[in-house]
Amino acid sequence: MNILVLNGSPRPTGSTKQMVEAFRQGAVSAGHQVTVVDVYDLLKSAEMLVIASPIYYHAFPGR
Repeated sequence: MNILVLNGSPRPTGSTKQMVEAFRQGAVSAGHQVTVVDVYDLLKSAEMLVIASPIYYHAFPGR
């Protein structure tokens, strides 16, 4: 499985980064390919952020 992780935390050694790294290591050890993108620098330079998702029963779907 090819997995993309978008990390929005601005702290390079914070808890979110540690969770992302633990997830990445587990997924890689299970044979998956994982790409992690630290998006906080991209978010700083963006003038607009668009997040698109279908809505099911008044909420974003779990998938």
